[in-house]
Amino acid sequence: MRDKISLKCAMLLFLILLNIKCSEKTNPIRFEPPEPPKLAIRTIPVPEKMVQSPDSMVQRAVEYMNLVNSIGNYEIYIIPPDTSKLQFQGDDLDNPKWTSTWINDSLAIGLTISEMPNVYNWDVRFTGTKNSKSYRNTNVFKVRQVIERGYVSIFLFDIEPLNFASWSCVTDNDGTYTMSMSASEEVIEGEEIVISEKPDGSGELILWKDEWKWVQKFKAKWEPDGAGQWWTYDMNGHTLDTGFWI
Repeated sequence: MRDKISLKCAMLLFLILLNIKCSEKTNPIRFEPPEPPKLAIRTIPVPEKMVQSPDSMVQRAVEYMNLVNSIGNYEIYIIPPDTSKLQFQGDDLDNPKWTSTWINDSLAIGLTISEMPNVYNWDVRFTGTKNSKSYRNTNVFKVRQVIERGYVSIFLFDIEPLNFASWSCVTDNDGTYTMSMSASEEVIEGEEIVISEKPDGSGELILWKDEWKWVQKFKAKWEPDGAGQWWTYDMNGHTLDTGFWI
C-alpha cells in the first residue's frame, strides 16, 4: 500500500515538473533591459537686467556666468541624437552599461553610460578632427552623477577653447542650485567661479582666487527681479570697489 502511494506521489511530482518545463518552453521568461539614465545639464540663466546693464563690472559678471553656462554646449556629446540606439550591454542588472556611436560633423562620437553602486557615469570619446585638432579614440568628456543626491561632476579634456575644465552641480536641501567651474589661468583669471541660484530667482556669483589661501576676487549678487550689486577685492580679499545696477 505504501509503495503504491509513493509511486503515485512520484508520478504526480514528475507531471508537475514536466508541466513547468513545458510552460518555460512555450512562455520563456524574457529579460527586459533597464532604461539608460537620462542626464540634463541645468544651467543658471543670466538675469535680463544684467545683460542690459552698461556697467563694465556687471558685464564682467555676465561673461563669467556665460562661461560657466557653456557646459550646456557640450550636452550634445552625452545625449545621442537617437536615444533608442543606446545598446544595453550584458544580460542582467549587475553593473549595467549602455553604448552608442554617432557622427557629428567630422567626428565619430562614442558614448558609454555605466552604473555602479549609487553612481552613474558617462564617458565620451572622439575619433576624427575638430577645430584642426585630431582625435583617435580620445577620452574627452566624463560625467559622474551620484544617484541619491543628484550631485553631478563633469570633466572636459582637450576640447578647444577649454583644454581642461571641470564643473560640479548640486541642489541643496533648501532648493538652492549651485554650479562651480574650475579652469586654467588662461581661461579665467581665477581658480574657480561659483554661481548659486535660490528658488526665488535671486543669486550670487563669486570668483575665487588661490593665493596660498582662498580669497574672493569678484562677487555679484542679484535679487529676484535681476537688480543687484557687485564687489571687487584685492589679493587679500579686502574690498576695493563696489557698485549697483537696477
